[in-house]
Amino acid sequence: AWAVLTTLGSWRHQRRWIDEAASDSWVGIDAALQVMVLPAWLGARTVGNGYGVANSLAWAIGVNSIGFGALAVAYLVAHAGVRGLLIPKSRVGDSIDPSRRRLLLGAAPDAIAAVSGCGLLYATVVEPNWIRVTRTDVPIEGLSPSHDGLRMLQISDTHRGPRISASFIAEAVRLGIAQKPDLILLTGDYVHMGVEFIEEGAALLAPLVRIAPTVGVLGNHDWYAGAHRVRHTLTNYGVRMIDNDRCFLTDQCRLDADAGTLCIAGVGDLLEDHVDFDRALSGVDRSMPRLLMSHNPDAAELPELRSHRVDLMLSGHTHGGQVRLPLIGAPGVPSRYGQKYAQGLVDGPACRVHISAGVGMSVAPFRFGVRPEINLLTRSEEHTSEL
Repeated sequence: AWAVLTTLGSWRHQRRWIDEAASDSWVGIDAALQVMVLPAWLGARTVGNGYGVANSLAWAIGVNSIGFGALAVAYLVAHAGVRGLLIPKSRVGDSIDPSRRRLLLGAAPDAIAAVSGCGLLYATVVEPNWIRVTRTDVPIEGLSPSHDGLRMLQISDTHRGPRISASFIAEAVRLGIAQKPDLILLTGDYVHMGVEFIEEGAALLAPLVRIAPTVGVLGNHDWYAGAHRVRHTLTNYGVRMIDNDRCFLTDQCRLDADAGTLCIAGVGDLLEDHVDFDRALSGVDRSMPRLLMSHNPDAAELPELRSHRVDLMLSGHTHGGQVRLPLIGAPGVPSRYGQKYAQGLVDGPACRVHISAGVGMSVAPFRFGVRPEINLLTRSEEHTSEL
């Protein structure tokens, strides 16, 4: 089993991450194989050249050998421990057949492995592909009567790359178009680090531009891939990019550079760019309602924001933590403020912040308790609901 899994894991890694030739039908299997040896990959990143180890077949073979070897040893040790320590010797007068006791207790490691395997398959094959539409009524004071009931579609963190297939992003786009939005807001991370998927990652979003005005900002992974190229490509497909800039929505639901009844501002990514609230918001009539787009929700905590009016900030980045456990919540949220900005509509120091759990995945290819989502934000009186 160790030899087979090591060979399979190394081959699949080469096809998906090095050759970039893996078909969509292998996405779940490849994710499960990677998660099984994830601790070994994290160790390789620490002692190797960071994310660059993913581009080496030698590293892949080493990681899979060690990772699956560790699982094999853990399984054998568990069996030995159960048989040697947990199965008591038979005593005179025992009502339970000793052979039956040994059979039941000896099967415990197998049962644990089976349950863990089912959980792994759910988290890597089922939930990451179970996308939903989250509908939320959002507060925007002073909105023009022509925008009453405005339907805003937020799509975040598509992460086109080895982990997220083109067909899945296309499905998210089709689902978004079906919501008949009046305005589309893209909050970053269109590709997963590398330059290879920039063109396709932008092209997959092009159908959105044909149905409604579409505005976007960059995320940290777009900077890893090359911010100028990502921005230029999205612009060529019709997305209005507003990092540390702004535009306006007119009463006719068109974008204008200088005038309108709703200001849509954006700032640069908190981790990889400069956040300039003044450049994005200064000079806008104080009475005009404003949306602010920031890929990273932690920007809401910057004290400079308090000097500006913002009715609603839209963010992504955190992926909802990708794992949410009963009672514990989401322990792995990539935010300096813990679970505060994990997902949903929350109160920041200066304004309310809506954080999308996003379409794709980042650090690891699994989701548990945090389904991928696109978000429909409206000014209607409907209660928040999910599909």
